[in-house]
Amino acid sequence: MLLLTPALLALVGCTADDTTEDSATDTGEPAAGPCADGGWGEVTSPSDAVHVRSDGDDGDDGSARAPLATFGAALDLARSSGTRTIALGPGTWSVTATLTSPDDDGLEILGCSATETVLEASDSSEPILLVAEVVDFRLAGVQLLGGDRALRPWQGATGTLQNVVITEATSAGIAIDGPKTSLTLEDVEIRDITQGSGTSTRGGYGIAVSDGTLVMSGGGTWEATLAGIAVSGGTVDLERLTVADTRTSSRGTFGRGIHLHNMSTGRIADVTLSGLSDAALFSQLSLGLEVEALVIDEVSAVAVPGSTGTTGDAIVLIEGDDDMTYDPADLEVTLSDCELEGADRAGVVVEDVLATLSDNQIADCGLDDEGTCTFTQGIGEVAGTTDFLALDEALELNRDELDVAFD
Repeated sequence: MLLLTPALLALVGCTADDTTEDSATDTGEPAAGPCADGGWGEVTSPSDAVHVRSDGDDGDDGSARAPLATFGAALDLARSSGTRTIALGPGTWSVTATLTSPDDDGLEILGCSATETVLEASDSSEPILLVAEVVDFRLAGVQLLGGDRALRPWQGATGTLQNVVITEATSAGIAIDGPKTSLTLEDVEIRDITQGSGTSTRGGYGIAVSDGTLVMSGGGTWEATLAGIAVSGGTVDLERLTVADTRTSSRGTFGRGIHLHNMSTGRIADVTLSGLSDAALFSQLSLGLEVEALVIDEVSAVAVPGSTGTTGDAIVLIEGDDDMTYDPADLEVTLSDCELEGADRAGVVVEDVLATLSDNQIADCGLDDEGTCTFTQGIGEVAGTTDFLALDEALELNRDELDVAFD
């Protein structure tokens, strides 16, 4: 029988990919993953990696032909040998690990794909990966399942996540902690994050940033709790992502898409916020925030704590500091080319800050008054548009601060 190798297929005008696709269509089975037939997924130099497979043996040397069986053994070997790549095959590994500097600087943990390679929390009350001070770590092609703050970079750690899924964690999917801590996310999906139980009832955020930096493109958060992305004193650059279906707290409050407070700053561009409550974008005491091409659809009203009032605004831009008075121009926020629709109360609420609006489409809000959905109160100012209304009586807002600083 003649075996059709890739070279022979090329000679007759076919490719190996063509035959795989046809086979998948004919049989109804999904196409094989990148680690099928002994491959190593994201790994580009197999000879320079410590390898792990579910059928491996921790007594072997960790080569591609003699992989180890556990993540712990692979981490130990990578440290002792100076190898900077751990290659994980298909399977599920039980993990609670701490990466430290300098032993783990530059370490790559590379899986097959987020559907094939799973790191599951061995202790649901701890992070799957706690990354302390490590410089330039990389995590790609894996799923993180469970844990309290599944990934926690802190104390100045820096790193990159690519093609990662984080699901079923508590408190936060990712918690970025510390002024020099920085994380770049590329096509990362965070799903089903709940508030902690027992002694820890805070959080439930898709991503929490306390004083650190988050750069994110692609992917997003779905079914987080309180807020999809919550930032306190941090810097963000968010582009081409979705934040959707955030759940309210156990008290029936919040359910926000993106929440920023305490001198946060940055840029939000080409982001879709949908299926949210209270406020899709809530900015309190932010500095120089730039928002462009934001799409907001459906923001439901929820109760204001300690009041009979309800919220339900697409965007809220406020100072929110009772102890100090700021010049609104120092807290300027720009909104351009945004589409805001379906808020139960207001399209944009501006209080004690300067909001510069240009080329936005704001419609179908519950407080529509003579065709406007943009409202100012206090000493708030709106520039760049005349389509706004100053309110005689301020709208009630939920001013409770979200606790994103984890001990």
